Amino acid sequence: MTTKLLRPRILNQRLAAALADLRHGELIFIADAGSGTSAKALRSLAPDVEILDLEVVTGVPSIDDLIPVICDVGDIEACIVTKDMRSANPDGFAMLSRLFDEKHIYEVPYIPDYYDLRDRCKLFVQT
Repeated sequence: MTTKLLRPRILNQRLAAALADLRHGELIFIADAGSGTSAKALRSLAPDVEILDLEVVTGVPSIDDLIPVICDVGDIEACIVTKDMRSANPDGFAMLSRLFDEKHIYEVPYIPDYYDLRDRCKLFVQT
């Protein structure tokens, strides 16, 4: 008997719906816990941005768990990271480089661009 590997599926209903509804130019923002959703953040998240907290326990799921599945399931064109990521999180940047061609990884300044993009996203996913 041959075992066929199944393509992963997003089981979280809200995340699956957001990926299915995502259109060209729309953004889903994925970040770890505490990435600006607190009222005490440098700049509060725009009130009209929906937050989806996927965290079960600290670090589960991780961004490294989530992003490859989202790329496999969704029609993701590119990713946007802060200019600091390459040096601050080389493992994370390497993971993104395996998933996206370098010309589809856009680096932006942390302030203000990171916050501007975060505030115009369709969904803020927190791991």
